[in-house]
Amino acid sequence: MPAAARLTLPDRLPTLANASFALGLIVLGVRLALFGYAGSPLPYYDQWLAEFNNTLLPATVDGPSFALLFTPHNEHILATTKLLSLLGVGLNGYWDVPFLAAIAALVRAIEAVLTFRVLSFAAARGVTVTAWLGCLVVFATPLSGYNLLSGLQVSFYLSDLALLGSLLCVARWQHAGRNGAALALLTLFGLSSMGAAIAIPAATLATHLASPRHRPGFWTAWILSATAAGAYALWAGAGVGIRTAGLPLAERAAFLLQLLGWPSGNVLWGAAILFGVIAGVLWLWRTQRRAAAALPLGLATYAAANLAMLAWRRPPSDFHARHFEIAALLPLGVMVLAASLAYVTSPSAPDSTAPATSHPSPGTAPHRASRRLLVPLAALYLCALVSVWLNAGTYLVAAHAHRAEAVAHYRALLTSPRMQQARVEMNERLRALDYRFFDDPILRFTPHPTVYGNILVRPLSALALLAPEILPSRPPSVTSRVVRVAFAAGPWLAVLGALLAAAVALKSPARRPLAP
Repeated sequence: MPAAARLTLPDRLPTLANASFALGLIVLGVRLALFGYAGSPLPYYDQWLAEFNNTLLPATVDGPSFALLFTPHNEHILATTKLLSLLGVGLNGYWDVPFLAAIAALVRAIEAVLTFRVLSFAAARGVTVTAWLGCLVVFATPLSGYNLLSGLQVSFYLSDLALLGSLLCVARWQHAGRNGAALALLTLFGLSSMGAAIAIPAATLATHLASPRHRPGFWTAWILSATAAGAYALWAGAGVGIRTAGLPLAERAAFLLQLLGWPSGNVLWGAAILFGVIAGVLWLWRTQRRAAAALPLGLATYAAANLAMLAWRRPPSDFHARHFEIAALLPLGVMVLAASLAYVTSPSAPDSTAPATSHPSPGTAPHRASRRLLVPLAALYLCALVSVWLNAGTYLVAAHAHRAEAVAHYRALLTSPRMQQARVEMNERLRALDYRFFDDPILRFTPHPTVYGNILVRPLSALALLAPEILPSRPPSVTSRVVRVAFAAGPWLAVLGALLAAAVALKSPARRPLAP
């Protein structure tokens, strides 16, 4: 191909930067806008327990302590999220629930940008476009109304950031000390954010094996990373007492295939995805070992490992919309992997898994059979996502319609003798394992019985933490006002991002491959 017909690497970097910035603006704007539309100053059930009861109330009454950060919530250590909650109280003077939701929107936007950059690392133009569109669908569209409106989900996003940093660390590995320390620290950061980070060693191992080259000190660092994840898993399983699903092995395997087939939930589709990924990886192994295929494989491995843990621990009835965002990383990885199969580097090209200082390879050629499968695969995923979007939309509309009613209900309840009765009712619901209240527009804000008990014992300290939108005892802080302005600006940020994305698409030379 003539040199004039190709984009050089310096030409490509501004395009990638602009596309990344546009994606981040769209994701941030959409999430802020949706919370501004349907969000509430009331905390969700899990927030009452993890933030209020286990972090903020003890810090207020007994004083802050390092141990508070590592008080588990179920089987998870949420140290980084608790730090953000304490930061919010320090800035506002009270517990402002929308503050953490705004932080979650920002972290999710950063995750979207970093995911796009990881998936487009050393990739051909077709792979980069697929990665951008896939990230737009996964991060900007409402997959879960629950996750959009609960700021506590930032713990998942922080764990995902640790994963993405680990994958990029493996792809750009050069030095034993520097990269090894980075991999170990990123794993610890992920484990301090959410139990989902247990799957980081599996993802980094898959990435390394799919693009094998000499990485000095990798195995030492990986063993340390896997040891930390294994110790966390043993502590979570034994010390906290994770319940298992209690299903026969065959039923668990069928449930896992259903999860792998998300969003369709079809066992056959899940099996097809599993065997298709295995076949694609084996084909790449025999032909070209490219980082552009190894990184989406690492992302898909992370999602699949988390779905496997979910299938092992829970019955199918416990699979909830709050799990959708981590499940969506699997189809995203599969789509980018399929796009990578469609662009095969010529055998004489340099290995694109080499360090970043290497020169780009001379070119890519489309693999026709893979390209024929790419569009139908994307169409199947989009069709299956329609029901997910409809359910999330219904959730958001109901939250908007009942927002004022919910605030009035809990404002009256938290200052009345009816708290004891509400505590008894919630205890009965938990004993019956009735978690349907997660989706009820009023009951989803119900405090845990322990929270009710602490409010009854220490009403002055407990109620003083609540925001003025719940108990109007003080004016809102400057930080709270800034956060509300950010929610109002959300739609404009999304529009600005869409315009920038359109400008990038129009300026990008049509039908010309980008240098990997």
